Amino acid sequence: MIHRNMSKQKNEQSAAQVGGSGAGDEKEVTARSYDQAAVQDRMAKLRDKQKVQKEKEKAKENEINQIVVKDEDVAALVAATTWSTPVATRRLRERQGDVNAVLKDILNGKYLSHN
Repeated sequence: MIHRNMSKQKNEQSAAQVGGSGAGDEKEVTARSYDQAAVQDRMAKLRDKQKVQKEKEKAKENEINQIVVKDEDVAALVAATTWSTPVATRRLRERQGDVNAVLKDILNGKYLSHN
């Protein structure tokens, strides 16, 4: 009962702050002005940040692609899962060719939503 009264009181206060009953009240629209140079500067910084992030991702991808995996490990994962050969190869490379680490990831549910 106390909680209900407090909620009702908060709603009444909110209605009063917004503009009362709402009948005949006009919402005030405020136009914002922007400093074009500041916006361009921020956009340039954002583009630079995105470029750096893409370069890091590309470097990481190249690093992963350099890892050599055993064909028999790929074949074992393909046989034990529903993964294609490229997916099994990728997952092995992500774990530095350690088939046991990939199997542990499978058991821990790491790849449930990423098939």
